[in-house]
This record gives sequence, C-alpha cells and structure tokens, in this order.
Amino acid sequence: REELLREAADLRVLVVHNVLTLHKNLALTSALHELQSQGRLPRLIGWHHDFAWERPDYRSELHSGDPWDLLRRAWPGVAQVVVSAAQRARLADLYSVAPETIQVIPPGIDPALSGRWTPQARELARRLDLLRADLLLLLPARITRRKNIEFALEVLASLRREGGQDARLLVTGPPGPHNPGNLAYLEQLLQLRRSLGLERSAHFLHADLPEPLRDLSDDT
Repeated sequence: REELLREAADLRVLVVHNVLTLHKNLALTSALHELQSQGRLPRLIGWHHDFAWERPDYRSELHSGDPWDLLRRAWPGVAQVVVSAAQRARLADLYSVAPETIQVIPPGIDPALSGRWTPQARELARRLDLLRADLLLLLPARITRRKNIEFALEVLASLRREGGQDARLLVTGPPGPHNPGNLAYLEQLLQLRRSLGLERSAHFLHADLPEPLRDLSDDT
C-alpha cells in the first residue's frame, strides 16, 4: 500500500493490466482495492485480457471469499476496458453487468512500423486507403490469363457480399510483356471489376496508380 501510494502520487490515471481479473499477485489486487475504495488512488482503469475465474486450469487455485472474489466482480468507479467485443461479452457475464459498461479498445499497432514499410508502401496504403480494410488479399503476379485473376475477383465479390466486410484485392504486377493479348486480358478484368461493383476494392496497381508507384521494389 505504501509503495502504491508513493508511486501513484503524481499520476492522473492508473492503468492496471490484468491485476483486477487474474490471481498472479493477490497482494497487489487487495492493496489496489483497498486504496481505490478509500478514494486514495487516481482514476483507475482496469485493462483486462485474462479472466482467472473463467479458466478451468486455474480453478484449483481459486477459492470463495476475498481476495479471490475481487477477481470476479466489478469495482465501483473503475473504468473497465477489454480488447475485443468477444472479451466484453465474457467479462460482462463474469461481472454480471451490462456489456455497455465495458469499453472495447483494440491494442494500438502501427502497421508501417511493425511491418517495416518502405515510403512506397506507405504511399500505396495512403492512396488506396488500405488501413480501413477489414481484409487484404495480395496477388503478387503479372497479369496473364494463366493466373486466372478473374477467379480472384469473384472470390473478392463473394467475400464482400457474404461476409459484409470491406475486403480488398491488390494485384501488383503489370501485364505480362511476352504476349500482346495480355493488354486485352487486363481490359476484360477491368470490365469484370465494374460489373461486380469492385472499382473501389479491387486494385490493379498498373491500371490504377501513376507510374512511380507501379514498379514495386523488392522491399515493398
């Protein structure tokens, strides 16, 4: 308790990860509960990933009464946060509270940083608004008939229609240079894209982007 009060003295908010739902440090859980109940802590946010009382493999380590019961009831005045709607439903059931009282905040990830995107990749994502997509399908191939790209368009149309999500397709290559008929094949694909209503979701980089973005580097 003394250490918590000292460390939290200058804080406006205290984010607590799993301590309110997992039994790995019950002394910490108990001290937080006591100080929070007394109004001696800053605003407390419980950020939950794991729920001890839901795990069969933990049942032998849990018992009725405090401090174990602290892990399965909502503390008054604490903001509850989980990372997905599925977890919100599970926690609401555990706490016997309305799901609306629990916030869903997915973990923050910078795809460009974690994926080591090149400036070219960043510009592609910006121009095509790729980060808003629910699903990305990548077809890293030249445009030739034997690649059966029309099948990819039909798969994309089915995913969007049946799944109700913003699925996208990226075809990265230009028309194959060894067969003049590949230009006509590209035109057929663009017509199929229009007929399927995929103009904003099926992206042919060669046809849709200016030349500097068409020739992708190996890193991109």
